[in-house]
Amino acid sequence: MAIICPQCSLENSEQSAFCRRCGTPLTQTAEPATIGAGQFYVPPAEPVVQQGFPASPAPVPPARSPYEQMQPQSPYAPLNTAPPPPPPSIPLLTQLGKRAFAGYGMPVSRASWLIADQQAQANALLTATRDDLTQRGLPGLSINSARLAEHSFIVEKREYLSAHRGSSTVFVYITPAGRDLYIARTTTAQTPLSLVRVAILAILLILMIIGLAQSGSPPALTGSFSLGAAISTILINFSLPLLVFFLVLIVASLLAWLIHGDAGMYLRPATLNDFQADDAAILEEAMDNSLRSAAQTTGMDAGKIAVSGQEYRVRRRIRCI
Repeated sequence: MAIICPQCSLENSEQSAFCRRCGTPLTQTAEPATIGAGQFYVPPAEPVVQQGFPASPAPVPPARSPYEQMQPQSPYAPLNTAPPPPPPSIPLLTQLGKRAFAGYGMPVSRASWLIADQQAQANALLTATRDDLTQRGLPGLSINSARLAEHSFIVEKREYLSAHRGSSTVFVYITPAGRDLYIARTTTAQTPLSLVRVAILAILLILMIIGLAQSGSPPALTGSFSLGAAISTILINFSLPLLVFFLVLIVASLLAWLIHGDAGMYLRPATLNDFQADDAAILEEAMDNSLRSAAQTTGMDAGKIAVSGQEYRVRRRIRCI
């Protein structure tokens, strides 16, 4: 007798132990011949196999560079990453000119800084700088407030804090620049009069006067050699070139007085010696330290007031002549 599969209703031979279609075990209880009259055969309910959807593949992380692979990775990523702090302001070094700084000596060094969003601290920083520089007790230091004027097409005046020591003077200018704060520091040097140059000019002036006096009565030419006559002849011949030289020197001194504010500029040495260079470096470094201390007092970032380089250097030669 054929055996009907209770799973798929396929007729299988009576020797079959499993359904040929679905592989369901076959038993004699599933035969329909055992069903009596008036009864209906109801196959057993098929088991419901729940199959889930395949899991979505995990996202592939982006490729990392070899440098990033060498860096240690933290298991926790920061939630709020603050922007990096802005780099400190770099001092603006300007080219040193050949003119005196507002008539107060030749510039030997200059630096300036522009500090963002600190325009309201101008007066407080200037006052704190003056107080700190006074408390340093630098020997021979003279601190003043100067109103300097620059003569060009338009005469402009500005308030400066000046510190003088020896032959050097440091001028500091602090002013608001829009929302920012502008700080400028200029170091000038004015060497003392050279006694050697004064002595040489005095000797040349005496020789010129003697030559001009003797030019009215030149010595008579004789056959014998006379030392006095030779010297007199030389003085007479060089008196006119010396006169031209002194006229040029007077005109140049007058122009130096009008442009640089120093009529005796050409009587001063054109090069700073070691002591004068040290005085200038000490004075401007003391001023920078006072500026940084005053910035801390007023709540500013003192690290932004710094010079480029590892040491203070001044220009030794201040003019050509």
